[in-house]
Amino acid sequence: MKVAASLSVLCAGCLIAFGHPRSAGAQIPPPSQAQASLQQALRSSLHWPEPRIEIEPRADEGPVLVTIQYSVDPEKRNDFLAALHALGRLRRRDGAIQWGVFHDAADAALYVESFLVESWVEHLRQHERGTDADRGMEEAARAFHVGAAPPQVRHLIYARPLT
Repeated sequence: MKVAASLSVLCAGCLIAFGHPRSAGAQIPPPSQAQASLQQALRSSLHWPEPRIEIEPRADEGPVLVTIQYSVDPEKRNDFLAALHALGRLRRRDGAIQWGVFHDAADAALYVESFLVESWVEHLRQHERGTDADRGMEEAARAFHVGAAPPQVRHLIYARPLT
């Protein structure tokens, strides 16, 4: 606590003694191209579509299991799984409390990614957290999906008995 107070006093003293850099006519340089690119990559992209729902869940309802079904050429299995596991790290970073990918024992092309989120409102927040950099990783994984329709996404909310 004493260190924080001492640092505050030191900073205040410097401002009094030397003035604020902007008051002396100093200009803060514009961000470099690398900084601007990083800022662009990390800004929220809002690229996830709104979930398709028939029954409006309560904000606190959950947990929510999100599944995404992919059809992938079995020859490209390892590259797909590498891309999907990288995406799994993002899902956990953005609030998933559990993440996994499963393959169908009866269909070599069928994979299901799943992640569990604490509540419906937390999942909606995930829609807001995606960045442009995240979008690139999602597109890399989805590029392995074959078929005319996009991967099938489902939102499953834990079913509790009504009281």
